[in-house]
Amino acid sequence: MPPPVNRPATIHPRPTDRCQRVGEDRREHCEAEPRQEHDEAEAREHAEEETRRWRRTASGDRREKKKNGGFICNWWVDSRDVVVVTGEIVDQSHHLLELKNAIVDPHNLLSSWKPTNPNHCSWFGVTCNSHGRVSGLRIPGGNFAKFGSCFSSKYGVVRDCSSSSKKGKFLGGKLSNVIGKFSELVALSLPFHQIGGELPNGIWGLKNLEVIDIEGNSMTANILVVEEQICQYKLQQTTLLLQTHTPTMMIKNDLFPLAIFLLTIFSSSPFHALGSLNQVDALLRWKATLPSQNNTILLPSWTDQRTLSLCSNWHGVSCNAQGSINRLNLSSSGLKGTLENFSFSSFPNLTHFDLSLNDFSGIIPSEIGHLSKLVYLDFSSNQFSGIIPPEIGHLRNLVTLYLFDNKLINGSIPETICQMRSLSGLALYNNTLSGSIPTCLGQLTELSYIYLNYNNLSGSIPYEMGNLSNLEDIHMNNNYLTGSIPTSFVNLKKLTLLILCENRLNGSIPTEIGKLNSLQWVELQMNSLSGPIPRSLGELKSLSRLRLYSNKLSGPLPLELGNLISLSTLEIGDNQLDGSIPPSFFVDLQNLEVLSLRDNRFSGPIPQELEKLKLILIEISNNRFSGSLPDRICNGGKLETLLVSYNNLTGRIPKSLYSCSSLIRIRFDGNQFTGDLSESFGIYPHLDYINLNDNKVYGELSDDWSQCRNLTTMQMGGNRITGMIPPFLSPQLHELNLSSNDLVGAIPKEFGRMSGLVNLYLSNNRLSGVVPMNLGSLAELSDLDLSRNKFNGQIPSSLGNCSKLFHLNLSDNEFTDEIPVQIDRLFHLSDLDLSHNSLTGEIPSSLSSLSSLVTLNLSHNQLSGYIPKTMGSMNVLWSLDISYNRLEGPIPVGKSFMNASIEGNKGLCGNVNGLQRCESKTQTANQNLKLAILISLPLLGALLFGGLLGIFIFYRRKRMPPVDEEDEHRENFFSVSTFNGRETYHRILKETEEFSEAYCIGKGGYGSVYKAKMPSGETVAVKRLHSSSEMVNRDDFLNEIRALTRIRHRNIVKLHGYCSHAQNSLLIYEYLEGGSLAKSLNNDEVAQAFDWNKRVNVIKGVAHALSYMHHDCSPPIVHRDISSKNILLDAECEACVSDFGTSKILNPESSNWSNLAGTYGYLAPELGCSMKVTEKCDVYSFGVLTLEVIKGQHPGNIIDVLSSTSTEKMELNDFLDHRLVVPNPEMKKIVTSILVIAIRCVNSNPEIRPTMYDVSQKITCFISDK
Repeated sequence: MPPPVNRPATIHPRPTDRCQRVGEDRREHCEAEPRQEHDEAEAREHAEEETRRWRRTASGDRREKKKNGGFICNWWVDSRDVVVVTGEIVDQSHHLLELKNAIVDPHNLLSSWKPTNPNHCSWFGVTCNSHGRVSGLRIPGGNFAKFGSCFSSKYGVVRDCSSSSKKGKFLGGKLSNVIGKFSELVALSLPFHQIGGELPNGIWGLKNLEVIDIEGNSMTANILVVEEQICQYKLQQTTLLLQTHTPTMMIKNDLFPLAIFLLTIFSSSPFHALGSLNQVDALLRWKATLPSQNNTILLPSWTDQRTLSLCSNWHGVSCNAQGSINRLNLSSSGLKGTLENFSFSSFPNLTHFDLSLNDFSGIIPSEIGHLSKLVYLDFSSNQFSGIIPPEIGHLRNLVTLYLFDNKLINGSIPETICQMRSLSGLALYNNTLSGSIPTCLGQLTELSYIYLNYNNLSGSIPYEMGNLSNLEDIHMNNNYLTGSIPTSFVNLKKLTLLILCENRLNGSIPTEIGKLNSLQWVELQMNSLSGPIPRSLGELKSLSRLRLYSNKLSGPLPLELGNLISLSTLEIGDNQLDGSIPPSFFVDLQNLEVLSLRDNRFSGPIPQELEKLKLILIEISNNRFSGSLPDRICNGGKLETLLVSYNNLTGRIPKSLYSCSSLIRIRFDGNQFTGDLSESFGIYPHLDYINLNDNKVYGELSDDWSQCRNLTTMQMGGNRITGMIPPFLSPQLHELNLSSNDLVGAIPKEFGRMSGLVNLYLSNNRLSGVVPMNLGSLAELSDLDLSRNKFNGQIPSSLGNCSKLFHLNLSDNEFTDEIPVQIDRLFHLSDLDLSHNSLTGEIPSSLSSLSSLVTLNLSHNQLSGYIPKTMGSMNVLWSLDISYNRLEGPIPVGKSFMNASIEGNKGLCGNVNGLQRCESKTQTANQNLKLAILISLPLLGALLFGGLLGIFIFYRRKRMPPVDEEDEHRENFFSVSTFNGRETYHRILKETEEFSEAYCIGKGGYGSVYKAKMPSGETVAVKRLHSSSEMVNRDDFLNEIRALTRIRHRNIVKLHGYCSHAQNSLLIYEYLEGGSLAKSLNNDEVAQAFDWNKRVNVIKGVAHALSYMHHDCSPPIVHRDISSKNILLDAECEACVSDFGTSKILNPESSNWSNLAGTYGYLAPELGCSMKVTEKCDVYSFGVLTLEVIKGQHPGNIIDVLSSTSTEKMELNDFLDHRLVVPNPEMKKIVTSILVIAIRCVNSNPEIRPTMYDVSQKITCFISDK
């Protein structure tokens, strides 16, 4: 079965972090804006721009948030000489030298500061006023590289960085309090040094000081002192400007000469900005409630130092111009905890609140409604639970609301959300929201995208959504929405994405959709839409993806779809579409890459125009197409998947495939293709799978196949291939099928190097020679079929090394000599056929050690001698054919010989119809005399006993009901058993105390299972069928049992065979010590140890088993009675599906059975009104079983609720087994994803249920992504 077409991931919104960044095309300004209205407008503009940026870059399931770099906003005030004379001129040189003494100068920047140079105004970095007093100290350091630049140009501030050419030079030490002696100092600029210590108090006495610039140093200051000094200055306004890495504080003073107090710091400085102290306390109190993980310090920059850094150094905190927090971005910070102690009322100016990609839990508090200025809210990708609080509607300014990917948010969407009239983006996907979509959403006319996918929403899509004229994206897939697609969508002229797949929508596809000229994606697959595909869709010139598969669409393929010049993906498979494909359909579809028309009723030829496209995938299997494939079908050179199996295609293999090196998967099976194999196929470096079975391909196998390095499956059986098998094929081959061709020559000895080979089928050819000894090195070999050839010589003894061999068929050849005794090493061998050869010698007694052997055919050989007596104890063997040999002597006693084919052996004797009795040896007269005495003495007693016994039987039979002929037949029907008939039956009765409840290990819809120990010492599970089970045709039943015993899968219990008696019909299974799944779930102690990892693994195992039965068995097998009682566990809690006595082997054309069977509570609802049993019945039972494993008990009426519209009050906790601890976040995602699948499996409509192949693949993906 071809794998499903890969579906692209649903677009999941992920906002981009809005750090202000300098770029070539965009520069933000760091202007101090005193007007609060400006702040709010700017925040709104940022949120809207952020939304636009996200939507233009959205792709994939997750959007990784990246920290944007920032730019440095530094100011330098143009200095002007201020002439102030307040007394005598102090010795300025002396004070400068004192200042130098406190400073460490490793690079001699102050070399000009020396007593020998009396003109201090000429010293480096010193400027003086007209009175010779120091007015400026400007000495920029060289440590500015990590700050971007020394220069700045804000507010007229200019730094003189000409001296900074000596990059890397800096001053250290500390700033002396002597700085207070420079009474005329206007500007103090010492940026980008390594000066530490405290900011000297003497600085506050400099009444002429206008600028302090100490950016990039490590100074500290006490915020209380700073506040006190600022208050003394009676400042009218304090403004805090915050940029990403270098916050800057400016103090404007209109009353004193100090015009600007510039304190520029960086992250290593412990300053606190003059933000609101109550906001500091609120954040610290909340931080204290957050649990630490792995003993790490959470938010280390959030400290309780009351120094100037809240809005500069605190991670994720930004402030507005007034120093109040307006942004809190803690995305991807590794935090967990709740919002219970978060003081929402302390942040009245908050515009952006981002906690995404953390592990927060608990409810979203109703107090969130206090954040009235909020523009952007993102709580996505956490573990929040409970409802969306109705108070969220108070956020009237909100533009963006992201609550997606929490999965535990339940309840309905609150109608108060409709009060957010500014809302542009709404993303609530991947939760468990239920109920209907509020009709009032139609009032949110600013809404540009809405993501409600992957929830449990029900009801219809509101007609009012047609009012959302700005809507661009609609994602409502994977819900339980019903009804039709609203025709009001015709008003959504800006709509680009319409994704409504995997719901329960019905009705027809509205023709009005064809008027939405902006549409790029239309995904309506996996619904119950009916009617034709609208022709109006052909008017969507921008449409690139159209997915309508798995619906009930009918009618022909509209010719108008050929007008979709932008179309890249067309998937309309699994519908009821018919008719032919118009010849000109593909002419204008030059961008088409994916074409899937599978499982429809299309007929007629495949248009030749297909060869002009650059297709990646073509999937047209299971239709009625005829004619040939376009010769240049791979003309574009991009084709990876070509699946055309089971049509009526004829003609030659397209020539273009020879050079189509991009191919990965090819299926041509079930057609009538012709062509020379070596001329049609070339070298494919990426090819993984090729199936040409049952065609008319001819020619020889080329050596080029050895260069297909990734080829694992090569199926070419049932063709007309000639010549010899090349010595080298793909080294990665797992399966090679060349059966039913016309190959000659020997098996290449190089085959022994294909270490990964599992299945090798070479039957029905004209191969000859000896079988290479090195085939015994194929350690993974499971099936080897070399039958109907002309092989000769000895059977290689090395085959005994193939320890995993399950089926070995060497029949119809010319093998001679004896059967190699090494075959006794094949402990897993189930079928051995050596018939129709020229084997001689005796049957090896070691064959009796093959404990798994079910069928053995040694007929039509020249075997001689006695049959080993030990073969009578081969408990599993139930089909034995030793006819037409030269065997002699007595037939061994044992079940396997009850129905054995033994004709054609003149020397055999025994108590079997058609054979003479074995004569005893000549005995002496004394022995005869002793025997006569021994017989005559008890004769009288025997006659007396016989008389009494006859009377007893006479009266007993008068009281017993008559036995019909069928019962008499069943009485002797022990030979079907894989064990020693009568002895086995009585042993089972004894071991189970005549099927006492004490030995019962499980019960199902068809009978009970008991544990029993067989005469060989092997423990088995015995399924005792209910007496109402009707005896089927014996030969047909044997064929079914034989087929079932050949099933080998790690998650399927092996069926050994069948044992029948007039009173009981028994199925003999492999015994698993873990018992039934039901038993594990019903025992509290066992269930608590049955953790989430084990439960997920059990679900995966059952899914794999059912997928194997439905899709890998030919014909497919439906179980009919999947329940927790029929799932057994081994010692490692690996799940195995049991109870195949009630299964049915389905013919492809027939699925009707005459009786309803199964276990109540697991039966698909359609069985109540129809006797038609399909694989989808097993899918339903699997869904119930999955819910039971997760919940720890049968889900009961939850299944009915899931099918109704009343799921508003349900949440994940309703499905979990509360005996276990809550799964961790990773496991929660897996469990929730599996629950989504299970819910789809129990859909009342079998056509909506997924296949077990899809289920198995998805579960495997969920677990592998863990």
